[in-house]
Amino acid sequence: MKWLVLFLSIVFGIVAIPTSTALQLDNLYISLQPDTKKCFDIVLPDDLRAQLDGRIKYTVSMRPDPDESWSDISERLFQADASDAIVNPVCFATFDRKTGQCGKDFTLTLSATSAAGSRQREIAGRACASAVEDIDSAPAALDVFDLSIDRQLKTGKANEKVPFFLALYSQAEVTVDVAIDGQLEISQKSHTASLGKGKNRVQLNFTAAAVQEGEHKFMVKATARNCRQTCAKNVSASLVVAKEVADSGFSVVISPENVNVEALAQVDYAIYVRNGGQKRDLAVSLAADVQNSFYAQSFTLGPLQEQAIKFIAIPGNVSKLYELKASATSMGSTKTATAYLSTGELVTDALRQAEMARPELKDSAGGKIQSWLQAYQDAEYGSGLEERERLAQELSSMQAEEPVAGQPEAEPESNDTAEPPGLEGLALPLGALLVIIAGAAAFYLYQSRKKDSLLFESG
Repeated sequence: MKWLVLFLSIVFGIVAIPTSTALQLDNLYISLQPDTKKCFDIVLPDDLRAQLDGRIKYTVSMRPDPDESWSDISERLFQADASDAIVNPVCFATFDRKTGQCGKDFTLTLSATSAAGSRQREIAGRACASAVEDIDSAPAALDVFDLSIDRQLKTGKANEKVPFFLALYSQAEVTVDVAIDGQLEISQKSHTASLGKGKNRVQLNFTAAAVQEGEHKFMVKATARNCRQTCAKNVSASLVVAKEVADSGFSVVISPENVNVEALAQVDYAIYVRNGGQKRDLAVSLAADVQNSFYAQSFTLGPLQEQAIKFIAIPGNVSKLYELKASATSMGSTKTATAYLSTGELVTDALRQAEMARPELKDSAGGKIQSWLQAYQDAEYGSGLEERERLAQELSSMQAEEPVAGQPEAEPESNDTAEPPGLEGLALPLGALLVIIAGAAAFYLYQSRKKDSLLFESG
């Protein structure tokens, strides 16, 4: 019963404290609990993923307007030298929004103009109100594995073979196919990796080269063979070819970036700090709401040197989205990278989809989730992904063509039977929800029955 109370406190979670995270994601499809606020740090010039020099004029803009995107930005202007780091948060809020409602699809545009030319990056997304928080939750994406790249922007000379590596991470038994697509010379464009017990992390190495000067973009696509539609990850990167490789400052990356794991499972992390120019002293710290073994470190890196800091994190025995924010500081400048760690996503993502089902199909959606839970709760973590993908497709077909947007609908007239406080915003009938939650509780209790305690205190 104590565990079930903890699970309920997450699913029907109360107001969360505003937080700010670094913007490393390729999209901003996010779900927030009603009456909460979450911010994402725009770090310029890093988040433009472009090589810049001299004095830069930056523009950060949002379309549509804040009322429709649920954001706090329409347009902001900045000026700074390319060597300076500008950290500016973009925030989203769900105050006065109801569970199942969404803002309109938006485009966040980052632009930079200098004497050498201009650069632009567009980031698509949508904010929704949900009983369960999630990042990168569309379209019904499951984070059973993670895909990250060591750096999303590297520089080199013409025909120079510049090394990159991809990091795959999963605690589910999955085989992942990786394809690299771009108009440049890639040493190996296709890879296959098997992950699971005893082999949670795989590193895939390749080189990229180009003849012509300028920026050469490429895309990495990874799909799990038994879950191709809902278990897919993309990451984009660029190679800049120039006669002289400019000082690119320093960078920080954390891996895995966004992955779902079993409750109380040990997750291996790495923070990569790279110095692209002059010798510098660096201090690295971590802010996280999950148990971890990290401790603050300081070190010196020479030109083009890199330091890998490894640590482990262990999520608690509840369904939750955790956040790990790594910060590296040098010469008064701070850069950040954020990773997301979740537990119970196979269940909570289904609940989130059911919240958005058409009213006449909500009972049916609840029944489909319960049927899947009955079959899945006794299975190994990550097994049965084919069935989970079919469930996601069925629930997706039950949703309205367009997510509910704007102000909440008018409340129905009261009757003699009031729902318990805190449950009125959830889309599913209360009876169906209790059945689902009971199944989810059994599922998680099974997963963690052999794990009695965390291995160590937070670092």
